Amino acid sequence: MDSPNPFPKDVLWQKDAFQFIDPDQFETLGIDPASVPLGTYISFRHPSQLRSRFGGNAYGFGFFEDYDRLNPDEIKKLNSIALDNPEDIRTHYKDLNEIHRKMGLLIRFSSLGHPYYLIPVHLISISMAHIQAKVAEIGRIVDFHRKKYLKEYYRIGVMARQDDLILHELSFLFQDHDLFVIDSPEKLLASDLDLDIVILTNDLFETVFMEQFSHLGQIALSKKRLEQYGIYMLWKICNLLKKEGEVFIIADHFPANSTHTAELTFKTEQEEKKFALFSHIFNTKKRYKIKEHGVQVNIFDLQKYLSGLYVEQEMLNTLLKGKSPADLSIEEINHLPYLHYALTDSPFLVDQEKTWSGLLSIFFDKIFLKPLVPDRIKKDWEKRFSCKGYDPGNMLIYLGQKKSLETAVEDIKRDVADSNLAGCTIELVADYRDSLEFLIRTLGILRALKQGNYDSLPRVFIDRLRQPLENKNRRFSALNHCIKLTGKIKQLEKIRNYLNPDKIEGPNTRLLSNLAALTCFGFTHNELKEMILITLGHTPLGRIISGKMSEKALEPVSDMASTYEPRQALNMLRYCRLMTMAETSAARGAELPHEQLALLFELYESAVRVVINQELDWDQLLDEKTTAMGGIRNRI
Repeated sequence: MDSPNPFPKDVLWQKDAFQFIDPDQFETLGIDPASVPLGTYISFRHPSQLRSRFGGNAYGFGFFEDYDRLNPDEIKKLNSIALDNPEDIRTHYKDLNEIHRKMGLLIRFSSLGHPYYLIPVHLISISMAHIQAKVAEIGRIVDFHRKKYLKEYYRIGVMARQDDLILHELSFLFQDHDLFVIDSPEKLLASDLDLDIVILTNDLFETVFMEQFSHLGQIALSKKRLEQYGIYMLWKICNLLKKEGEVFIIADHFPANSTHTAELTFKTEQEEKKFALFSHIFNTKKRYKIKEHGVQVNIFDLQKYLSGLYVEQEMLNTLLKGKSPADLSIEEINHLPYLHYALTDSPFLVDQEKTWSGLLSIFFDKIFLKPLVPDRIKKDWEKRFSCKGYDPGNMLIYLGQKKSLETAVEDIKRDVADSNLAGCTIELVADYRDSLEFLIRTLGILRALKQGNYDSLPRVFIDRLRQPLENKNRRFSALNHCIKLTGKIKQLEKIRNYLNPDKIEGPNTRLLSNLAALTCFGFTHNELKEMILITLGHTPLGRIISGKMSEKALEPVSDMASTYEPRQALNMLRYCRLMTMAETSAARGAELPHEQLALLFELYESAVRVVINQELDWDQLLDEKTTAMGGIRNRI
C-alpha cells in the first residue's frame, strides 16, 4: 500500500515505545491514508504532551481547545458520540476525524472504531527527550522517597491514559514496584490501593479533562466549576495515599501573559529561521525583525516558542508557497506575510504556580514547588540560543505529603461518643442525614430562627426556642459552635460542590466519610463535633417524637445534665430541644406538625423534672404519666 509517509528506518529503534503503525497495516486496521497528513507518522501510543497551535494538548480534549471553530452542528455531533463505544465511533469516524483536524488535535479513528495518533516526524526526538526527562525526574523522586522512609518496595499510582507513552517507560523503570494506572473514576475512587506515591504527568486541570474520567473534555467549563473538579480530584488522590503518602506532579510550565522582555541571541542560522517563521505564523505580542543574530523578545512569546507547538505542514506551505526554509534568507523570511494564528492559553491559569499552590495546600503539605529545566533540554537550548534577562522555564514540579488527617477525625468521633448526646450510632444513621445537604438545611433553619424569619409556628413555641439564640445566659456553650456554623453556610455550599461536583457521586454529598476533608477546609474540632451530632441527632429526642423510641431513651441525657449546676443543665436541655426541632424539620423538609412540636416541649419538661428532682427517675415519671392517663391501656 502506498503511503504519503514511508516508514523510516531511523525511527525503528523507537517502535516498541511509540508502537508505530507500518503503512502496510493501514488496510487491515481500517486506516485511511488520506487522514495521515504529510510529515506525520501514526502510532498506538503518544507523548504525554504536545502543544497544539490552538493552545492545548494536541493529544486530548480540554478547556484549552477552541470550540468556537466548530459550528453548532459539529458541536452537537461531537457531544452525541460516545467515545467509549467502538460501534458509535465506527459509524461516525469520518466526522470525528474532520472535527479533530479542525480543532488541531492529533487523535484519529479508524473505520473499525479504534483510536490512533499522529506523531509529527520532526518532534519525535523532542517528544522522547521530554518523556525521558520526566521519567528521570520521577525516578529521582521515588529514590528520594526510598531514602527518606528506608523502603525498597513501593505501591505507585500514575494518573495517565493507558495509551500514554510515558507509562511504557515507567513500567520499565519501576519493575520492582507495584505500578497502578489511574485512568478512570472507578480507579480514582478505589479504597484499597493504599499507595505510597501518586504521580501526575500533566497539569492538574489537564488531568481533570482526561476523557476517560468524564464527559468534561467535550464541554467548556467556567473557572468556578473547573476549580471544583480540581479540588475533587485532589481529595480523591489524598484518599488513595497511605498516612505518609506523597503526591508528585511534573507538567509543562505554562507561560503567564507578561509585558517583560529579554535579549535573545541565536547561535545558529537554523534557529533564527525557526523563530522568524514562528513569529509569522502566530500572533505574537510584537512583530520581530532579527538583526545581528538577536532580538528583544517578549517572555510569553519566548516560552510559547520553546514549548514546541505543533505546526501542520499545510500551514508552512501556505506561508512559504512550497519553498523550503533552507532556500530562504532571514531577510526574505522577515518580509513574509503574517498568518496571525492565536497563541492561546488557559484563561484560568493566569499564574500556574500560584494555582497549584492554592489547590494543593488544602490536602497536602508542600515539600517543594519549583520550575525545572532538565539537563538534556538545557544543553539543547545552550546550543541553540542564549538569553539575557530571563531564565526560560520548561517544566513545573511539585512534591507534597498528605496532611495528617486520620488522628483528628478519630479524636472528634471519640468526643462525640463520650458526650452521650448522639441520637444514634454512626453505623445506624440514615443515608439522607449523612449528607452536607442535610447539614446545610438544618443550619438554615437555625439561622432563620436566630434572625426572626421563622414565623410559621405558634409564637409561644418560637419564643421559647429562640431564647438560647438571643440570651447568652440561657445558651449552652456548644450552641456557640452551631451559631458559628450558620455563618459558614456559603462556605459549606462551596465545599459540597468541591466534594461532589455536578452531583457525580449522587444527589447527596456524604458528610461522615468526608470529615477529614472538612478539617482541611479549616473547620474546628468543636464545629466538626456539632456537624456529626446534627447528622446523628442531638439526643434521641427526634426519634422519640417520631414514635421510634420511648422516653426512657433520654435517661443518659438527663444523667449527663445532672452533672452540671442547675442553670447549665437547663441550658443544655434547651440546646438539645432547639437542635432537635431544626434537625427534625430539615428531615421532613417542612415545619414540625403541632402535635410533634407539643410533644417535643413535653419531653423537655419531663427531662427538666428528672434533672431538677433528684428523687425522680424516668421509670417513676413514666408510671406517673400512665396513671394520669387512666392506666396503660388508655395510654396505649
